[in-house]
Amino acid sequence: MLRRILAQLALIRCGAGIGVCQTAFAKRDPALARVLPKAFAGRLDMWVTMHEDPRGSPRCRAAFEALAEGLGAYVDERRAPAIARLRRPRRGTRSA
Repeated sequence: MLRRILAQLALIRCGAGIGVCQTAFAKRDPALARVLPKAFAGRLDMWVTMHEDPRGSPRCRAAFEALAEGLGAYVDERRAPAIARLRRPRRGTRSA
């Protein structure tokens, strides 16, 4: 699924036309402009799941909670602006 989303974003970026994508992905790319916001105002649910076996592990639980909080912040910048502003390193650069 992620490959399709990334491929669609690549097509939109290179000028293939208007595309529909999740706002959380598109708003982080200054080259993209939102058009027809009322025509495509769908909402997608996000689920974070974990197998029941490792639920008792403090490390797995901490990782699960951090992932859930980080994803929530990624979608809703008002909850955690510092996390939401994180950007992927550009090609040819290294992250710390």
